[in-house]
Amino acid sequence: FSQEERKMTTMTLKKPNTKSIMIVKIGGSILQESPAFTALISDLAELHKSGSSIVVVHGGGPAVESKLAQLHQKSENTAASPSTKVNGLRVTDAATLEVVSQVLSALNIYLSEKLSEQKVKSAGFVPQ
Repeated sequence: FSQEERKMTTMTLKKPNTKSIMIVKIGGSILQESPAFTALISDLAELHKSGSSIVVVHGGGPAVESKLAQLHQKSENTAASPSTKVNGLRVTDAATLEVVSQVLSALNIYLSEKLSEQKVKSAGFVPQ
């Protein structure tokens, strides 16, 4: 799979005489059972086994939009509905923010479980 298919960007930060730290950004559309997701998890496991420390930052837009549709809520941050901005900052109403938080937390757990299945120790962090 190409880097485009995996929809991720990787940046390596190296410090003198230390292991590398890989920061991997995963787009929300890849966080589903698919060959690309399976390959990504395998690649992350290999990086981990080679001694790299990995920080994964993930999205969740498709899952959020799907959940909002199930709940019959309309996100203010979709292409079909322009974002509400105040002083240049995106504003999300409390109900939508609650759904976003729940969905991203669930995706975080899912990703950690998949990494754990590959013997990669992981911990999810959810902002409060």
